[in-house]
Amino acid sequence: MLDCGIKQCLAYTGPFSDLKYCPECGEALYNQDILLASNDALKTPHQTFSTIPLAEQL
Repeated sequence: MLDCGIKQCLAYTGPFSDLKYCPECGEALYNQDILLASNDALKTPHQTFSTIPLAEQL
């Protein structure tokens, strides 16, 4: 599962893996309500998506 923001502008992988806010729309990666309630312990992304590696498709 890969993390993505609320507007799905980009996946937070590769060069974007250290970002906490989207460079396109400025939205936070993690759900801020959960993050603040847990004192930054629970980092729950707004959305996730799955990919199927090409080798498994062939």
